[in-house]
Amino acid sequence: MLDDWIIGIRNDFLTDFFKIIIHLSNDYLYITIMAFGYWMRPRNYLFTSLAFICPSASIMSFLFKNIFQIPRPDLDLHLVLTQDPFSFPSSHVLVATVFWGTIFLHSSRFRFLYFIPIFLIALARVYAGVHSTLDVGWGVLIGALIAYSYYMRPLNPIHQKISIVFLCMLYAIVSIDLMWPKTVLASMGILLGYGLSTYWIDRSPLNKNQNFSLLFVFYFSLAIVLLKSLSFIEFPYKNLASVIKYAIFMMFIFITIPALVKKE
Repeated sequence: MLDDWIIGIRNDFLTDFFKIIIHLSNDYLYITIMAFGYWMRPRNYLFTSLAFICPSASIMSFLFKNIFQIPRPDLDLHLVLTQDPFSFPSSHVLVATVFWGTIFLHSSRFRFLYFIPIFLIALARVYAGVHSTLDVGWGVLIGALIAYSYYMRPLNPIHQKISIVFLCMLYAIVSIDLMWPKTVLASMGILLGYGLSTYWIDRSPLNKNQNFSLLFVFYFSLAIVLLKSLSFIEFPYKNLASVIKYAIFMMFIFITIPALVKKE
């Protein structure tokens, strides 16, 4: 089998290389690229759409996992830690395909380069022993379908908000007795921050009421996150704090930083 051959070529150099690839394929990398892209071209639809489609795809991937509940390969093969016990489809590969595939669809130069990170992440997940080639293959297929579908028929802001609520509620219903991985909480926070930010993205400069609302949301959310970080306090809303933390990140990207730059 191809899986056995990929695992069979393991050596120290490849192990270190693919671990780096896996660690780079996380939400912080995608948020950073999206943020700088938006700051450089604030009216570019690509980077605002990524803030919606990528976390939505992430939640979808874990929703599929909880529906199919296909276990990961044997634990003895794992080279990296995993957030959940299910493997189908690969969330890393699905989100990478959506992210880089969306950029591919909006680009006109050097388009073949965007296939490289997708291939490396897919190969790395199989090499690390946490997925099969079937998992990553379906991750690519589903991710490509999501990216192309949204490229052909993007949702307007109202429909985006409706889909965010529907997707989060559906995940909560399906996964009520299952674990909620950190990636799901991060994705929900990103969608929350994006949903709140859409009211300000096309409104410049901010008026006094908008500034007050933004500061209130920020400081209230920050207080919750700080309380959560104090280890000696028994905080019962860890999941809520994680969601709010990522919502703050997104509001900083789409509201606070552009507003500060325009005022200078």
